[in-house]
Amino acid sequence: YLFFIEIFLWFAVGVMWKGKAIMVVHVGAFISLLVGYIYA
Repeated sequence: YLFFIEIFLWFAVGVMWKGKAIMVVHVGAFISLLVGYIYA
C-alpha cells in the first residue's frame, strides 16, 4: 500500500519538474509493479 503513495509522490515530482523521461520511467515501473501485484 505504501509504495503506491511513494510512486504517486514521485509522479507528482515528475509533473512538477516537467520531466518527461522521469514520468516515462515511473509509469513503466508502476505498470510492471501493478502487473506483478496482480499476478502475485
